[in-house]
Amino acid sequence: MNEEPSIQTTQESTAPEKPATVSKTAVVKFVTMLVFVMLFVEAICFPLLMLAIDGPDQTVMSETSVEVVPLTPENYWSGEFASSFDGWFSLRYPLRSDIVGTYRLMSIGYDSLGGNAQADDMNQPDLDTSNLEIETDDSGGAVIIIPGRSTETALETGMSESGVETMPSHESGQTPVETEKQTERETTLEEFYVDYVNNYLYAQINSWQLSQKITEPTGYKGSGVLIGKSGYLYEPAYIDEYLGYSSTYVTTAAGLQNTVNMLEYIQDQLNKRGIGFVFCMSSSKASQYADYIPDWYKNQHTPIQGYVRAYDYLMPILEKSNLNFVDAKTQYERVGLAVTYAKTGIHWNKLATSETLIQCIKQLSAQMDNRPTRNLAIDALKLSSTPFPGGNPDDDIFNIMWSKQESQAFLSQQIRDKYYFAPKVEVLNSDAPKRNVLFQGGSFVHSLVYYWRNYIGECKQIYYNGTVSDYVNGTAKNPLTDGNEYWEDMLTNIDYVLFEATEQQLAYLGNNTGHWLMYNSLYEYLKNHEIK
Repeated sequence: MNEEPSIQTTQESTAPEKPATVSKTAVVKFVTMLVFVMLFVEAICFPLLMLAIDGPDQTVMSETSVEVVPLTPENYWSGEFASSFDGWFSLRYPLRSDIVGTYRLMSIGYDSLGGNAQADDMNQPDLDTSNLEIETDDSGGAVIIIPGRSTETALETGMSESGVETMPSHESGQTPVETEKQTERETTLEEFYVDYVNNYLYAQINSWQLSQKITEPTGYKGSGVLIGKSGYLYEPAYIDEYLGYSSTYVTTAAGLQNTVNMLEYIQDQLNKRGIGFVFCMSSSKASQYADYIPDWYKNQHTPIQGYVRAYDYLMPILEKSNLNFVDAKTQYERVGLAVTYAKTGIHWNKLATSETLIQCIKQLSAQMDNRPTRNLAIDALKLSSTPFPGGNPDDDIFNIMWSKQESQAFLSQQIRDKYYFAPKVEVLNSDAPKRNVLFQGGSFVHSLVYYWRNYIGECKQIYYNGTVSDYVNGTAKNPLTDGNEYWEDMLTNIDYVLFEATEQQLAYLGNNTGHWLMYNSLYEYLKNHEIK
């Protein structure tokens, strides 16, 4: 039988022991570590606290320097520092985007885009098709045709293929002088977009686009590809260039002026060889759909001090030059087209591509004394619930996101375009001989190639400054890598040369990189074989 523990034993077991001596070194280490931890927490929490309290709703591009109020007790208590905190944070605090991004990720999480309550807001509205004719296209798919003015009527009335008065040609390479009516339309562009009389071809889909509710996403934001308002998808590089969030896109007017001078010389030498030349600036989704750029991304970035877009530098230079150029953005405004990108695509849609190509062909033909050349007329529009084949896919950026497993659940419901658009084209001057063109440019050229090869003639293509495709002779090599003398082969049997660059890539033209390397290669070849 076990005995109960005695009181004496218990008292002995609880007797106080002699306290251990704590060394001064350990105390110093502990205090040092405590101070370090407090400073670290303060460094992390203070900016985030200020951001949460006073973070701006949006950040816009500025051509002036960012005002930064010094952190002093007086400015802090007066509130001046808090009101300018975002500018201070973006310029002085390290890893700002990473910290804010992590904070937002923790506070928002990966729930469905916008939440279930906002699903309808993310979807595009229905397009009224009650008065539209339904036909079947060549591929056998059912599409809806929006009737437009016929090709014959357009030619008889002096209207362009898109239903807007024909612009004067670029005979000298200058921007055409606009009529009084056209100038008036530019000042009321939004009204022209939805003018069913003067813009009968695009007014209906423009009204549909402009009626969409713009909703900020509150859930999953994407990875690599950004989810913008109402589910419009972006690649961050286009936003960074448009709003000035990266030093990559900083350039100077002097650098761009030198590039234009180079292109003018190339144009002159090609013209003397019987080859027309045009410089085409394709658009940027960020500039075309700026209203859909998400505020959550703007709040993580601040524009570079004094930032001016290369596009804004370049346009006045081009207008004063003799260079034959087409600005896609300006062309959309002339013809009244507001629907230029799919929700799920990063490249221009087929309407935007064809309108730009139509203007390029007009100017190329006019430059070479109205050389007979086939062109396109858009007499109606085609709609489909799935992307049309050929050129750049209208859902290319969606497919990038779809490859990420965690995003598939909501992408198919809330990101998909309700409609995709394409032109119903007819060929003008169909009895004119086929013409061959040399395209040099980026991925936007793929859609130009599609329309040219199907309706105009054949082409050679230099992708950026790398891959060469020769659909004319099948023998061309890349002059940049194989030697400038290969330009002779590249220009053989070519009627026109078209250089393409997106608004985002224009900054590289002044920095001796990217497209500029190819321009310089052709320039050097023509200098060595100059025609006086």
